Amino acid sequence: MSALDSRGTDTFDDASDAAHDLIILDGDRIVFHDYYRSPTQRMIEALRLVTSCFADSIDASTLKAIRRDLPVSQITALTDDDAADRCLNTLSKLCRTSGVYLYVTTTHRPAAAPIELFTVITDYGSGHVVTEHFTDRQTRRESLLGRAQQFFASPEHIPDRILTDDQRLAAMISTLLTPAQVHLTESVRNERTGVYIPAGGLLPVR
Repeated sequence: MSALDSRGTDTFDDASDAAHDLIILDGDRIVFHDYYRSPTQRMIEALRLVTSCFADSIDASTLKAIRRDLPVSQITALTDDDAADRCLNTLSKLCRTSGVYLYVTTTHRPAAAPIELFTVITDYGSGHVVTEHFTDRQTRRESLLGRAQQFFASPEHIPDRILTDDQRLAAMISTLLTPAQVHLTESVRNERTGVYIPAGGLLPVR
């Protein structure tokens, strides 16, 4: 998922124009959230966390499959970010069977303040809210699709009427992440003040 995050430019270091987030849920509770300089670094850390810190939450057969399909020596040798993301997708699908969910976002450093923002707000409960800002509606939809596809073996399993509708996508993700809630908003920047003004309330999620 690619987004402009609300955390600001202190998220980034001088060597990178993006921060690669990793969120881990154990059941419906967030147990980890941090960001990394590259998808490869994120994958290495995700594998370490799953096989050590959260190993008690994952059944033995799944851990065995993770160590077989994603050996540490192979993962630490990764140099291609796309390959790292494919490995993380595999890890996510394996962990899901034990009720441990891995989610990722990529936050890009903005080159300039956009005129419009298309926002996804995910409220995981217990005061943990993740806000992602996108510069156009299509990029937000692609991000929502990416999140939804983490739950399915193939994109073809998602009905067409949901694939083409942002609100229905958000509603489906909310259902899959229950009790988390996903909200969509849109806002326009006031050129005089630089402040973003909501273009209405929360979009209806149905």
